[in-house]
Amino acid sequence: MPYATVDDLIRRLDKAYKAFFRRLKNGDAQAGFPRFKGRYRFNSLGYVYGSGIKLLDVRTDWAALKIMNVGNVRLRLHRPLPRNAQIKYILVLRNKLGAWYAALQLELPEPEPMPSTRPAVGVDIGLVYALALSDGTTIPAPKWYKEAQIQRRRIMRKLDRQRRANNPQNFNEDGTVKKGVFIWHKSTRMKATEHQLHKLEDKIAQQRRYFWHTITDWLTTTYGLIAIEDLSPEFMLKNHRLAMSAQNAAFSMFWQLLDYKAAERGVKVVRVPAPYTSQTCSVCGVVDSENRKTQANFTCVACGHSENADINAAKNILNAAVSGAVPVPQGVI
Repeated sequence: MPYATVDDLIRRLDKAYKAFFRRLKNGDAQAGFPRFKGRYRFNSLGYVYGSGIKLLDVRTDWAALKIMNVGNVRLRLHRPLPRNAQIKYILVLRNKLGAWYAALQLELPEPEPMPSTRPAVGVDIGLVYALALSDGTTIPAPKWYKEAQIQRRRIMRKLDRQRRANNPQNFNEDGTVKKGVFIWHKSTRMKATEHQLHKLEDKIAQQRRYFWHTITDWLTTTYGLIAIEDLSPEFMLKNHRLAMSAQNAAFSMFWQLLDYKAAERGVKVVRVPAPYTSQTCSVCGVVDSENRKTQANFTCVACGHSENADINAAKNILNAAVSGAVPVPQGVI
């Protein structure tokens, strides 16, 4: 076993025990003692740069990755390495389809982005629209996972039939799995069906990633201040009305990409408390639950202002960010 492999396993073990003792010190009811994990539970391997791994022959779109006890592996670079970047760590990983990737952890000089003078915008996260902007722009909610449900259910039924046919002794007469049974053997057909399932799930993940990279890139190059609702992924998943939409659209990915791209481009992201933003009139400021009787329509009971509910909420989010305690860069408004 290569030295770097053992080194990575020791780091993982040390991280697991430190987390366990931290939970134990905090008095958690279920501290969770680290348990043994088989080799098939890991799909990645980390290397400290220079200890068993090195990047060679770096060119415009490809390079060679020298891995100890493996040799030189051709590597396609999806983007050039930043200038003055120092490689600190390389993570070699394999996805469910068997494709290999290398993720490079870089150390860069502290960026000094210039304050942006582009306009400000409020962003509301909704169910009908994935994002609704205060300037009237709407981005429809993607439905990749919902659209793939029919195909996914078909593959899962096929997989279940193959599992039963392959191991009939593991099932009771009524079709339920016998207690204490674990199915080890998989037929060639079953492995092929699992590959179909992994390919479908990988396609959905790629669609989400491409969509949010495109949207966050457009937002951070168009606007200088972005005001969004201060929602947590946990809150959206606990809400039965938002859970499926949150899972389908992967909003946590949106927040993560938006934060780092905004920091690189000098764009300020302001998080506004979410309560009552959808019930407040953006014209007169009256807060009333009767203002929004449907998911799409907003009509103020005081002044009669009527507008799309999500766009009205986005205007309230922007107004709260501009008039709040958070400083706004000069020239943005």
